[in-house]
Amino acid sequence: MKHIRNALCILMTAAMILLAACSSAEPAADAGADITETAAETAIQETESAEKLVLPDGIDYKGAKVRVYLEGYLSEDFNVFYTPETEIGEVVNDAACDRTRQVEEMLNIDIEYVTSAKNDMSALKNSVVSYAGEFDLASSVSNFLVSYIAPGYLTDIYGLEGIDTERSWWLPNINSELEIEGGLYMASGYFDMATFSRTSAVFFSTKLAEDYSLGDFYALVEGDKWNYDAMFKLAAAVSSDLDGDGQWTDADQYGLCGGFNMNSMLIIASGYHFTKLDGDGRRVVSGCNEKLLGFNTMLYETYQKEWYYNCYPYKGTNKFSEAATKFTDDKYLFFLQDISNTRQFSADMDNYGILPIPKYDEHQDEYYAYSRPSVTSVPFDAKDPVMSSYVMEALNYTSKQLVLPAYYDIALSAKYTSTPEAAQMLDIIFAGAAVDFAQLWYTELKISPNLHNSVGIIEDYASWYESISESFNTNLENLLTRINEMQTARGEA
Repeated sequence: MKHIRNALCILMTAAMILLAACSSAEPAADAGADITETAAETAIQETESAEKLVLPDGIDYKGAKVRVYLEGYLSEDFNVFYTPETEIGEVVNDAACDRTRQVEEMLNIDIEYVTSAKNDMSALKNSVVSYAGEFDLASSVSNFLVSYIAPGYLTDIYGLEGIDTERSWWLPNINSELEIEGGLYMASGYFDMATFSRTSAVFFSTKLAEDYSLGDFYALVEGDKWNYDAMFKLAAAVSSDLDGDGQWTDADQYGLCGGFNMNSMLIIASGYHFTKLDGDGRRVVSGCNEKLLGFNTMLYETYQKEWYYNCYPYKGTNKFSEAATKFTDDKYLFFLQDISNTRQFSADMDNYGILPIPKYDEHQDEYYAYSRPSVTSVPFDAKDPVMSSYVMEALNYTSKQLVLPAYYDIALSAKYTSTPEAAQMLDIIFAGAAVDFAQLWYTELKISPNLHNSVGIIEDYASWYESISESFNTNLENLLTRINEMQTARGEA
């Protein structure tokens, strides 16, 4: 968060300069105007400088080939957030193409993207094990890459001179949860734009909101009254047994639709994390506190409500496709899903709204939105790790300059969201994109059900948590030990 503090310091300094200019001995009118304008211009220049990518003088990699490995889930977004060879007239695609071209020019490199099958990192692993130097960067959904850290397949980004993760083109809420034992072996920034498409939000039917005279939902957000109690009361108001058979089925109208893979993960939206850093910077278990128990009770009771439709029950059938169709037919007031669904909803319904995930209660300060982040790393066998780090930094910087505006301001705000108010909600949603260490590392922590998926499906959560607490602590300690052993072998500890 240092870059945010730096920006605030710049703005505060500018304000102090302006105040001093106004409160000093009164000069002639023209001179006062000059002082004020100079102070403002200086502040603007300092702010712009703080946001500018600065590369070493004369940096030139003489046309070197830079190979970026894309795990299969990302290759699905190849023509959206990454880059084809040519522009095709699609705004985000073309911005990504321009991004790659600019980075190639500023570093004098030739970038090649190499795609794989879904959840297939074998080519990366084989290259590192044989020290072949096949790839200079590797990008993946974070869950598929974390298992490559302890074996030593990835480089600690903190040790690379070309990367400054405190700059504004990185995502600190996510990277703070990726850090482990003082190292950062993968990071999420604006090059990893798929992170935003997989960030959660609340979609709502404007038709149902109007039909039931439910008021202005956006005013709830602006008035800091958008919390779970508010959402549940509104959801209960529209529940209807449409076919009159006395049974709640797919044919009826519901106030809220979600599923275990979405709702139970929304514990993150409450600000709770299953682990935390202690005073020595070591990751420890947070414990079962009042907030976790309260959130579990809230979700467990929600699953029993007649106005709630569970489109993906735990260990049940995934009915998301059917649920999406029902939402576009205005059969659900609220639908909890990823931002990526804006494309389908815009194509299939006349109007809809979008809101951030509600706050847990009135005491919560910020809005948070669960995200399944994409990340980028430097393979340990990269032929020139310093070059890789400058490429990684430049890709993130240029993505913020080009791809983010295309996706955010044009594709989402103008094309896929239907009102200016809805577009403004994206500011809140993206600013609150967050993740939890325990979710990223669930394959290593080996708790069943997954710590996040357990929330809301177990009534006596305190007893369940107590039953897994020993294994949770043990598995976390074992993970940290493996990371330490790898760091010691490398001389990083």
